[in-house]
Amino acid sequence: MTSSTPQIQLTSPRRLTFAAVLIISAYGLLLVVPVLATIMIVSLLHLGVITILLPVLAVALTTFFLPLGFGNPYVVRLVRSMPQNEATNPSFIAQITFDPRVRSGLRALMEDADDIGWVTVTDSGVLFEGDSIAMSVPFTRIEAISTESIGWRGLFLYGPQTVIKVTGLPNAKAFKLAERSSWLLPAARRNAKRLHQCLAGKVKLTR
Repeated sequence: MTSSTPQIQLTSPRRLTFAAVLIISAYGLLLVVPVLATIMIVSLLHLGVITILLPVLAVALTTFFLPLGFGNPYVVRLVRSMPQNEATNPSFIAQITFDPRVRSGLRALMEDADDIGWVTVTDSGVLFEGDSIAMSVPFTRIEAISTESIGWRGLFLYGPQTVIKVTGLPNAKAFKLAERSSWLLPAARRNAKRLHQCLAGKVKLTR
């Protein structure tokens, strides 16, 4: 059940540690390898159509697997090891980022998520059950819901994150939810849309 007032509880990270952030960041190398290999191959060929097509194909391939480069497979593994209380309601594997940020320092620079976990949409509000953050926000305390591109990090193509402005949440005026369950770009865009529509639809029904 969601309380009538926003609640948030912070604990020390147990799964999303600095070591885990390093592993997630290392997945980005999977996107670099095809591009570097293509550059090496092109450098050995004479200038022609193939030398133009190969780099284009390499970029298209890495873009298609962009969520894989974000380390989403490892994120899914971490989140699925976490308990989930509201399993009967629509749930999503997502990251949460607060405004202002909860995390700081080098970790915050390497990973734009304050935490990862389950986002559950109930009849009365939204729950986040993460590695080190537990939060519940009733729909009546949500002022606005919108979408926002994650910018250059996602080449402006990754599924947009959902921005939620709230009142009464301690030390935060808003938070952003971004899906982290997908391996391929089309799935990431589709799941991000589902998350936003689910939240926006519930908020509209309660008003």
